[in-house]
Amino acid sequence: MKTSLTTITVALALLLSSFSSFAQSMADVLTKPDVPLTWLGLDFSEAKYVGDPGTVAPEEMKDLFTKINTVVLQEADKYDVAKAFKRSGSMPYKIEVTEAVNEKIDAGQIITANLSEQQHFSAAKIQSMANKYRFPAGTSGVAVVFIVENISKPTEKESFWVTFVDTSSKKVLFTTGMSASGGGFGFRNHWARPVYDVLKEIKSSQYDKWKKQFAKGK
Repeated sequence: MKTSLTTITVALALLLSSFSSFAQSMADVLTKPDVPLTWLGLDFSEAKYVGDPGTVAPEEMKDLFTKINTVVLQEADKYDVAKAFKRSGSMPYKIEVTEAVNEKIDAGQIITANLSEQQHFSAAKIQSMANKYRFPAGTSGVAVVFIVENISKPTEKESFWVTFVDTSSKKVLFTTGMSASGGGFGFRNHWARPVYDVLKEIKSSQYDKWKKQFAKGK
């Protein structure tokens, strides 16, 4: 499992450009477990599936993306989002935010044979996607979302931008690229596995690295 150097570089550029405005807020998210943090699920709205999907038709992709998004809720003990982000007890889930943007996916644009489309996001793109989120009444604090950049059959990797968004302003406070390998039988299980592995990596090491990174900026 590797973090994408390309996305990290762009993410750090975004971070530095807004550091004075948002560093303290992000530091609070990472160091104070009582700061509200909401899970938005997976945003597949502009994800690309690179390669031959086998028996899966483009029209089926949207439904499968929904199933990947909802399995995190259905198997909450396995995909323990709260523990990954160092929250005690439960953490609010509002995947209706990502379901709304995923519903607008043009199925005909999902699959591509162009390997150059494996990395097609930028920090500015991530912000433009966050601008489309519609938070339910009563949502406060910060939300975290996995914005899916690609599912790559040639590399057997799924790549995400782990993104923290201020729910009042929709400003991206921090975003960084992570990826993991597919695993398991069936499309849903195979490509849900990277979600599990990235959450596991955040819990075991990445969260503490982010906390140290932002603590230095205090």
